[in-house]
Amino acid sequence: MKINCLLQATLGCLPIPEFSLIQDVARVFRAATRVSKCLVEFLLTQNSADSLRTFHSAVVLDKCLKARLWEQSVYVARQLEKIGPALGTLLVNVGMTSFVKVADTNPRELEMIVNRHPPFGSTVCEAARLLPKYEVFFEQVSYV
Repeated sequence: MKINCLLQATLGCLPIPEFSLIQDVARVFRAATRVSKCLVEFLLTQNSADSLRTFHSAVVLDKCLKARLWEQSVYVARQLEKIGPALGTLLVNVGMTSFVKVADTNPRELEMIVNRHPPFGSTVCEAARLLPKYEVFFEQVSYV
């Protein structure tokens, strides 16, 4: 139960004020990322329709554990370097809930929002712009 609460609190961006619990979170995430990686690799060897859905869920969970955020979290900016819980919350409060919004924002405006000095805004905007952008297209070529 404690592990579940710590995972949920961390992935949900809830503050954990007690130092011993913060240390426990680090240990839990080290183990959880290893377990999720093992699960993903195991599911790669399975060849059934059910395992495809399970594989997708395992990959999403692995991604969330690595980012320490739920997949649909509004706190995406916390994944950028130099953005922690406090600055992430400030950005969410002004509606910057995606990397695109952060990248398209004027760096000086970003600095005013988080109360930091230049070149902080330029660094964060550039980091958001440099993130890879993927597009995947599927085409059904035959019916099975």
